[in-house]
Amino acid sequence: MNWKQVVPSVVVGAILGIASTLYVQGIQIAGIRAELAQLRTESERFAPGRPQSSPAPSWPNSPDGEYRAVRISSDSAAHYEVVGTGGTVMTTHAQYPETPNDVKAGLFSPDSTRIAAAYHYGHEKGNYTWVGIWDIETGNLVDTKRRPGWTTDIYWVFKDDRE
Repeated sequence: MNWKQVVPSVVVGAILGIASTLYVQGIQIAGIRAELAQLRTESERFAPGRPQSSPAPSWPNSPDGEYRAVRISSDSAAHYEVVGTGGTVMTTHAQYPETPNDVKAGLFSPDSTRIAAAYHYGHEKGNYTWVGIWDIETGNLVDTKRRPGWTTDIYWVFKDDRE
């Protein structure tokens, strides 16, 4: 066996193998980078602690500009007052109004007829986020939603309204 002929072939084969692996990994890394960029864009749109509506966030104003959500607080709790041109229209409240709790996030419906407000709860069975949805005109609680864990991302509340 002539080592002078075998060694260059092995070296060239190894280099080509490494190069093709790096090329494939480069494509995979580029794909991962693109996915991360998309996730970063989505996370900026729906950043925790920053209530949003999609596609163009208007918070704390309603999409039609008729209302504004103002966070009000007392010694025991914080809620949103919905204010229109004539003054306060309604105020949100926690799931258990008699228990002190602070509102964590809010969101107007795309048609500006409802407002959602999120409150966090914790107990021995785990933490959850309770979201109340009110009709702005009447001030009535019209729906509630609950998610496990604590979150301020409540963009999903009116997701069906956008589709």
